[in-house]
Amino acid sequence: MRLEELRELPLPPTNVAEGAWDAARRRRRRTTVATVAVAAALVGSTAVGVGIARDGDNAPSPSPAPAPPSIAPTSPTTAPTLPTSPTSPTAPTSPTSPTAPTSPTSPTINPLPHYEALARSMSTEAATDPSNLSSDPVHRGVMAIVPTYDGGPRPWDVVDVLGDDGRWRYVDVPGLEPTHDEVGYQFYAIVPTSLRWDGTRLALPQQDHVVVVDLTTGDYQSYDVPGPNVGVVWQDASHVLVTEEGRPTGKLLDLDDGTVVLSERSANTAFLPDGSWLTWGYGGTLTSSDGTRVTAEVANATGDQRTSPLVDDAVAVGLGVIKNVDDQGNSQTGVAVVDRHSGKLLAFLPTRQPGPDSDSTYLLALNDDRVTLAVGLENGSRIVVRWDWRTGDVTPVEVVEAGMISGSPE
Repeated sequence: MRLEELRELPLPPTNVAEGAWDAARRRRRRTTVATVAVAAALVGSTAVGVGIARDGDNAPSPSPAPAPPSIAPTSPTTAPTLPTSPTSPTAPTSPTSPTAPTSPTSPTINPLPHYEALARSMSTEAATDPSNLSSDPVHRGVMAIVPTYDGGPRPWDVVDVLGDDGRWRYVDVPGLEPTHDEVGYQFYAIVPTSLRWDGTRLALPQQDHVVVVDLTTGDYQSYDVPGPNVGVVWQDASHVLVTEEGRPTGKLLDLDDGTVVLSERSANTAFLPDGSWLTWGYGGTLTSSDGTRVTAEVANATGDQRTSPLVDDAVAVGLGVIKNVDDQGNSQTGVAVVDRHSGKLLAFLPTRQPGPDSDSTYLLALNDDRVTLAVGLENGSRIVVRWDWRTGDVTPVEVVEAGMISGSPE
């Protein structure tokens, strides 16, 4: 399926703007000689340091690339002294339990797709000739990326935004830096959950502060948030959960008054539009705001990728490892779908493959039974694919010259 066909799909609250991708692709893209038929055949057979200077700035010296993320969290250290947030409101509990998804006796386990071959059959989207956001704001942002450059260093702190008009903007906020954990390894200045669901705001974790950019005006504001911040999750329109690597809890930033309080939620928490939340952590426990607490058959490690699981009324989607994925008893890293009410594993899509970013898979969107994700490629770019977890179908959507992506082309 090509992007043109995605127009007919409904957009969830976390996704914005459809036609921008087509417009951007018309401006400039690199294509391969492979055809869509090749991509279809491949799918059928398989069942992101350096600061990059723009506008004449001098580029800083290269820094070492980060170590691959670990499934196990680092040991917690003493957190800064902050007031504690009030108990989070719980979502209203219905008289009867939600209907669990109908699932087969055994989970659907996909074979490992040939992502590199799929990528060679797709066109490539790049942030071409971006204008400065401060002088050319967007109506809504479709997607924010940290771009990659052929043959160049990895730009950890450069952020580009694709507007719903199909044109790219450079987020020209002065002083942006890569994030750093307590050991000193650096990471991208955006995370998969940086772009707000309506495409109007972008939250950027930074050392001892968080920058929030208004994409509709180009203005930005910096908020003091102590600590080596590496992740942000939008709780609602005026609150951002800020997290540090390896810590079991986060800090809640109020954008209205700038106050920061400790929160019991972590980077492994998803917030739903109705105000409810679900946490699915390293230990495998699924904890919901309505008091439900079950143990999933697979532990979730989305927090290692500075993002939260994807959740709807029936399922939760995360990143994990399962054993015995083949006759040789091998283990595999990938995307796991579990019943959020029972913890039962429903489906699994392997993602690990050779390459520098083989462990970096980013969850972008959940539309009914379809999960949109970005998988790292050997050249540092990412292929965005759509996976129907019930049928096992994997459909390539687009290759993006980006080390990090926030937002979704769907």
